[in-house]
Amino acid sequence: MNKMQGKKKKKEEEEEEERIIPPELWKLIIEQYKRQLAKTDVMKVSETVKLHEEKIKEKVPTDHIIHAQKPNAWVEETKKSGGCLLV
Repeated sequence: MNKMQGKKKKKEEEEEEERIIPPELWKLIIEQYKRQLAKTDVMKVSETVKLHEEKIKEKVPTDHIIHAQKPNAWVEETKKSGGCLLV
């Protein structure tokens, strides 16, 4: 069995020696890895932004936001006359 294992190891070593990766392929692999890292960074940032938005909504409910108001009679009159409203 030891002889068989020795032969297998030699074959594996020979296969590893044959696997020479050209520089172009290395550049491609590195570029893809950098892109993947950039995507994960963007995902992390977007997740933290969502978490911050949720916490803000929890602290400050949006019920108090001022909605469209009814028109004020005095303001409407001054707009028609073109003059200034003096108080």
